[in-house]
Amino acid sequence: MELIQTNDETLSRLGENVASLILGKKYTELAKHYGHALAFGKEPDKAIESELQSCLSEAGENSKLSLVKKPTIEVKYFNENESNLLAAVECRIMLENQPGQVLLELIVSGSNTRNNVMLEQISFIA
Repeated sequence: MELIQTNDETLSRLGENVASLILGKKYTELAKHYGHALAFGKEPDKAIESELQSCLSEAGENSKLSLVKKPTIEVKYFNENESNLLAAVECRIMLENQPGQVLLELIVSGSNTRNNVMLEQISFIA
C-alpha cells in the first residue's frame, strides 16, 4: 500500500486496520492492501492465514484471538539507512483463552515522496 504520510497517527491507524482485518478473518482484503513479504511463493492471503494458524497452534490447543481486548499498536522509526526502511508498526493481539499474543509486523519503506507499507511477518509471543 502506498502512503503519503508516515507520522505516528497515520501509522497507528494502519496498524489498527491490519489488526481489524485479521480479527475479521479478512485475509484476502489484508493481502490486497498490504501484501505479505514472507509469502514465499504462496498466495499472500493463504500465507497470512497459514502463518496465523501456525501461531495459534504454537500458543496451545483451542487458542483464539481475543475479540474483547483491544490490540496494542506501537510505531518505531529506523535511523536513516541505505535500504530505505522508515518505520515498523507492531500490532499485538491478545489471545482469548491462553497467555501470549500474536504479533503482526508492518514495514514502511521508501523515500520522502513515495512510501509503501507491507505486512512483514506474523509471530507468536509467549
